[in-house]
Parts: sequence; structure tokens; C-alpha cells
Amino acid sequence: MKRFSTIFLLLFAGCHSDRSSQTSEIIMPQTVYTKAEPGNWEGLEDEHLPEIIVAHNNKPNIFVIARLKDPSPSHYIEKIIITDKDGNEIAVKTFPRTARIFEAQFDIRPVPDTSHFVLVKCNTHDLWKAPFIPSR
Repeated sequence: MKRFSTIFLLLFAGCHSDRSSQTSEIIMPQTVYTKAEPGNWEGLEDEHLPEIIVAHNNKPNIFVIARLKDPSPSHYIEKIIITDKDGNEIAVKTFPRTARIFEAQFDIRPVPDTSHFVLVKCNTHDLWKAPFIPSR
């Protein structure tokens, strides 16, 4: 029993040690970048913001392209996501780190309107957001 008490006291003391001298890391929520507000990534908008194409009579009817110039396993697009105005996911395509082309095809009816968004998640340059405005 004495051995158990000693172990318990050591563990208890370790859990409640004075941490005031330790550096604590604050985890900040992920930033969302846009064409108007690219933050630290100014100049990378064309590579990370999506091109949206709607083909009304086709199946699939929505094509989203992220044109990353030099993808590699250390710099790639992780996901393309379509959300509604409240941020709820409607459709998601995930890419492997070895992907070289980042195109997503979705069949969503009715076609989302401009209150919806397309998100592109880059493993290096965070999350990019664009309104659902088809380029053609």
C-alpha cells in the first residue's frame, strides 16, 4: 500500500506542478482567405481560389477546379467543398497528397445559388473561400 501511495503522490505532484514558467501555445482557429482578403498569401489567389463551372443539362452538373501550379506531396489541395450559406457541407471531394490535378465533379440539384460557397483547403496555405458564382 505504501508503494501505491508513493506512486500516486508522484503522479499527482506531476499533474499539478507549477506551469507558470512553461510556455503555453495558444491554438488559433484556422483563417479563411478570400480574393479580397488573401492575408499572408497575397499573390497566391489564382492558385487557390476555385473556378466553378455549371453545366445545367449534364450529369454531373457542377465542376470545380483549383489550379495549383506546382503541386507536390508537400503542397497540394486537400479538399474542395461546397457549403450552403450557413456553412453546412453539401458536397466534398478529398484528394490524396500525390494528386497533380484538383478537379471535383458534383451532381447537385437544384444548382446552388450565390448564397452558397466553395472552399478549397490547401495543406500549406489554409482554407480559401469563394461565393458560388460560376465562371461559365
